[in-house]
Amino acid sequence: MVKKVGVIGAGTMGSGIAHKIAHEGYEVILIDKEERFLNRGLERIRATVEEGKIRGIYDEESAEKVLSRIRPSLSYDELRDCDIVIEAVFEDFDVKRDVFQKAEANTKEDTLLATNTLSL
Repeated sequence: MVKKVGVIGAGTMGSGIAHKIAHEGYEVILIDKEERFLNRGLERIRATVEEGKIRGIYDEESAEKVLSRIRPSLSYDELRDCDIVIEAVFEDFDVKRDVFQKAEANTKEDTLLATNTLSL
């Protein structure tokens, strides 16, 4: 049973994935390499949730619940309890390889590691 999901990369795709997972009721660890990238991703998620409130998708309580399920971090150590980790970084083979090595070293043996896109 999936309880916690890690998303590596807080850009457009990563923040969208993190939002959707939190919307579905799962705890999310959102990781990026710099605080400014995390902050930008969280702002993107907040803006999406605010738009959802305007459109009637969320009320105040449900919006807060979604946002509370997302925990930003700069540390791969936070992935240790994740059941699934989704990589959503830019298309650079060396960067993706490094991300997967760090993710594998910081997750349980049975954690599912996935990539969002890989056209390399």
